[in-house]
Amino acid sequence: MNKYFYKGKDSKGKLIKGFYEARNKSEVAYMLKEKGYFPIVIKNKWYFKYVFNLKKLVNSITKQVGLKDLVLFCRQFSTMLGAGLPVMESLNILFHQTHNKNFRKIIESLRSDLEKGKLLSEALGNYPDAFPEIVVSMIEAGEASGTLSKVFEQLANYFEKENELREKIKTVTSYPIVLSIVAFFVITFLVTKVLPTFVNLFTEMGASLPLPTKIILTTSSLLSNYWYILLVFFLIFAAIFKRYTSGKGKKKIDQFKLKLPIIGLLNQKILLSRFSRTLSALIGSGITILQALEIVRKVVQNEIIRQEIDHIKDSVRKGYSIATTIQGSKIFPPMVVQMIRIGEESGTLEEMLSKIADYYENETKNMVERLSSLVEPALILLMAFVVGFIVISVVVPMLEIYDMVG
Repeated sequence: MNKYFYKGKDSKGKLIKGFYEARNKSEVAYMLKEKGYFPIVIKNKWYFKYVFNLKKLVNSITKQVGLKDLVLFCRQFSTMLGAGLPVMESLNILFHQTHNKNFRKIIESLRSDLEKGKLLSEALGNYPDAFPEIVVSMIEAGEASGTLSKVFEQLANYFEKENELREKIKTVTSYPIVLSIVAFFVITFLVTKVLPTFVNLFTEMGASLPLPTKIILTTSSLLSNYWYILLVFFLIFAAIFKRYTSGKGKKKIDQFKLKLPIIGLLNQKILLSRFSRTLSALIGSGITILQALEIVRKVVQNEIIRQEIDHIKDSVRKGYSIATTIQGSKIFPPMVVQMIRIGEESGTLEEMLSKIADYYENETKNMVERLSSLVEPALILLMAFVVGFIVISVVVPMLEIYDMVG
């Protein structure tokens, strides 16, 4: 039996997709037709895993729809709906105002879907790469309650906060990353191109090579003559690591990330901020707590906190409060537990979660800035040490030659 990925449409034109175990593609197609679906794509699982993920990677690189696009889309939609414009007319205006070509195509498809009688939430659900599940769920709740303008405003605020946090982290970490890349290429050039020239000169003149020079010479030989073997080992290691982290090993890796000194605390703050912000937005839109927790589970990219969320869902089903469930948790600090308890008892859970998110976002920004101020001089010192080591490996034999000539 092989596992196949399928994509199709039902009688109403709604897109459906998933996996199905069968002996061949014909069995998958028969299963879909028996359920009243029209098959569009049926591919082996490996094809989906590599080709479809490659397509997703290309879309992410080309920024099909970024957070800034979503912020602008939701903010403008909220304003127009609040001014009394109908959904279709608002989409027409957004279509002409959007500069992102990929996003314009999606908006055009949304207009086409609405003309066919679909709800806005149904139309948005056809583009999961552009509109996360939180958007679809909150819009669906807004349609049911008649508060679509308010929901779009909440989504705009949510994505704005998320974008601010990401941009702050990118801004602070960009200099160390650029410095590391430049240092790597400079050192590689010195080791593979410059140093071998001096070494040949020293050998011809009969100078004995000191230990630093021999170490650099060995490294230079490996990089120059056996780079392809090193590349193969690197690719094999990357493939094994990717396979491990995408399967059973992901939980161990996520747990390791949270236990790392300093970095683990930073990861925890980011996760708590994302958990609180997302749950606050979903509750504010009128989504039930269980449905909101399920969506939050998909938003956070850590298996440890996902286990905590599963535990919270089970407890909520049994009638327990969130605060009671997470009390004593290693992920949720006492302050978070206490604020959630106050929110649940006073009926202000949405506001309390928003305050928790604000607090941890500020904590994350400050911590990233402090780390950056420490990492930058550390990288400069490391680069100075490596370059100094290379200089010593050249200067020592030169001094020996001067002594020989003298």
